Amino acid sequence: MKKSTQSLLLILLATIFLFSASCSTQPRMTGIQKYALSGEVTILIPEMQRAVVRHGNIDGWLSATNLEYPVRDAADFAKLQVGDQITATVFAQDSEYWLGTIAVVQRSSKK
Repeated sequence: MKKSTQSLLLILLATIFLFSASCSTQPRMTGIQKYALSGEVTILIPEMQRAVVRHGNIDGWLSATNLEYPVRDAADFAKLQVGDQITATVFAQDSEYWLGTIAVVQRSSKK
């Protein structure tokens, strides 16, 4: 094999190795970001421990919307009622997000 062919083969193998290493199936974990949320609970989904919250802009993360959020802490979820005005922290990591540190600011008048 010629020296130039060997060099080309070596470069090709190195490129394939670097490309395959960069395409790892492991999820890329970054730090958890935190955002303040203020809004109204519009729907509760107890079997999935999720709450749909209508909220204003979340600075640096999301425009005003009505969005379903997982609530990881069962105690946080248990204190929610449809119609409650809440403040909470949205935790975001990679493609996941969830609500935590939930406080009921005004209890719903709905029964």
